[in-house]
Amino acid sequence: MKPANLKIHILMTFIACHMLFGYGFMQVRLPPGNGIPLAELLLAVLILTVNHFTVLSRLGRLALLAPLGIWWGYGLTRAVMGFLEHGIWAFRDASQVIESMFLILAFALTANQERMELVLKWIAVTLMVATAYRLMTPLADTLAEMGPQLTGGSGQTVSLLFSFTREQGGMILIWGAVFLLLFRNHFRAPAAVIDILSGGILIFAIVVLHTRTVYLQILGVLVLLFLTQRKSLYGAARWWPILAIAGAVPLLLGFQLETRFGERLSLDFFVNHFMSMFGSAKDVAVEAAAEGVSMRLGWWAHILERLVSSPGTLLFGLGYGMPLVEFGYAPVGAEMSVDVREPHNSYMSVVARLGLVGFVAWIWMHTQMIRVWWLSMQATKAMGWHVWRQRLILCMAFFLMVWILALGEDGLEKPFIIIPYYFLWGIVLRFAYSLEIAGLLSATPAVSRIGNAAGSVLPLHGAVRQR
Repeated sequence: MKPANLKIHILMTFIACHMLFGYGFMQVRLPPGNGIPLAELLLAVLILTVNHFTVLSRLGRLALLAPLGIWWGYGLTRAVMGFLEHGIWAFRDASQVIESMFLILAFALTANQERMELVLKWIAVTLMVATAYRLMTPLADTLAEMGPQLTGGSGQTVSLLFSFTREQGGMILIWGAVFLLLFRNHFRAPAAVIDILSGGILIFAIVVLHTRTVYLQILGVLVLLFLTQRKSLYGAARWWPILAIAGAVPLLLGFQLETRFGERLSLDFFVNHFMSMFGSAKDVAVEAAAEGVSMRLGWWAHILERLVSSPGTLLFGLGYGMPLVEFGYAPVGAEMSVDVREPHNSYMSVVARLGLVGFVAWIWMHTQMIRVWWLSMQATKAMGWHVWRQRLILCMAFFLMVWILALGEDGLEKPFIIIPYYFLWGIVLRFAYSLEIAGLLSATPAVSRIGNAAGSVLPLHGAVRQR
């Protein structure tokens, strides 16, 4: 096996484990307990094998060198300063800055068609397996007790298997459904079967997880598909009313299905649960969810007060290593409290930790990456490269769900979310660079200029000229 391909298999195994086992795999450390997470160890080893000058110069062609340079340079400097003052927790708090360098690994390791297709195959298979795995959520508590037990960063006991977080579970299920919708004609099964399966997965995510973020994420990806891939959406939508009616039949027949709040499942529950996002609830069972909104608003107000207390903290932030939130909770069956540390809003965490300097760099970096994604979409449309257009939409669906999650959760601080997030961005940027060197990455792709010579210039050309 080629050394580059071996590195890809090793890296993708770790990313697959994060997508599959999530919070449980995040606790795997060397040495066990308070050691270094395996993902960071792998990143430290593989990042040394990258030709950084080449990678950074190519990212510079996409106008990303300056924002990425500020983001990494300033963020890592603050992380080291936090470590010297507060200890190892500074690096845990700086997880987004550190693990955003998985973008470099993805960009470097997908430099030709063979490697890119290998990585994309890994992602597709992992996503399908992870989706099926999340369908076991109703049995998670029972099955978790049978698996290996690990010690978390706060000393709590965590099961390696079936330690599902509902936030990641919802994202995986929705992403799996989007994958089925986008590539419905690439499966051996009839398209109608794929459409029904995708709809069933979405309904499962709504009915079983009872997570408010899921409602917004489903709405977000449906809008994305409506704007970019209406045929896939229209083909499946005709089956969804039938699925919704079928799902309502047990309730109409009097079956007593309970929510995770202990309340009977009903339409009123979903309405009240959705309204709890705005701090309003007419049902005792979801009052705690509504109260959580007020609690978060209190956290954010307190953090902003600390942030604007001086020009220095406003510009450069509060730094890493100390909790932004002094709040703890006791997981079910736990013997000790677990610190929350983050204010359950990743945008607030970025500006609080790094101030306006870091927040502007983060916004600038993402603005440029979204611009590159959009220009890549335009190029695939002009060239008729439908498979790559679908791949770009699939990536954006994940990005969009992460952004929505970050509004009310610490999604950008969780390694099992942020590692796939930045790795996917590395893939998008690598494809965009291939378009750039072929003269295709512009508002109006110069199709006539490249003609039949594109194959020799565009490394991924052979993979994208398909339906």
